[in-house]
Amino acid sequence: HSGNAYAGLANHYAPSYFYREYLRGKLSQPLVAGETYVINFYACLGAYSSDGSNNIGVKFIEGTSVPNFFQTMLVPLQPDVNYSGPPLTSFDTWTLFSFIFIPTQPNLDELIIGNFFDDQNTLRQNLQPGIDLNSTYILIDDIEVFAVSTDFDDFDDICEGDTLILPSISNNGVQGTWSPAPNNQITTTYTFIPDNPVFPVIEKTVVVNPIISPEFDQIGP
Repeated sequence: HSGNAYAGLANHYAPSYFYREYLRGKLSQPLVAGETYVINFYACLGAYSSDGSNNIGVKFIEGTSVPNFFQTMLVPLQPDVNYSGPPLTSFDTWTLFSFIFIPTQPNLDELIIGNFFDDQNTLRQNLQPGIDLNSTYILIDDIEVFAVSTDFDDFDDICEGDTLILPSISNNGVQGTWSPAPNNQITTTYTFIPDNPVFPVIEKTVVVNPIISPEFDQIGP
């Protein structure tokens, strides 16, 4: 998809219902429990494939607690996210797979990508009639996992009647709208609703300071 190389794995290989290959990699930093993450990668079929299939999943693990699987069988794990739609059938076009994941446990610092289901629970589609390989070999590239956030600087206080314009694009490029409409007469908490629902809704308060007229006691003669 980009660069000069990619990874590959056998998503299934009949007649064995359990033959599997997986990709395992370390994250640059552990996931934070409760944060929202996007997982993206691109995939297409390798030339060795006679079938297309689905069940392309991702499992996050704490690396020190999960040993390497020196085997070509199903790993005893359930994926955190999984593509279970129609079989991947393209040899020439890279398909983007994108997922949302919110971890509930800390210290997840590795991921495993592959098919965590047996062939009886995997959709397959023959693509090369007459070629009896019964296999799906998937190429994978440009894997990324990143936290989604909506980042604004704190808003400055204003004086009553000053111009108040709320930015429609966050510091990290998230577009959206504010509710309610800006009001330069009273302190108000505004809600930013991103156009892309992947990003979190946030609230910001704009403090409006009232205009104060100076008052003095009457100055005597």
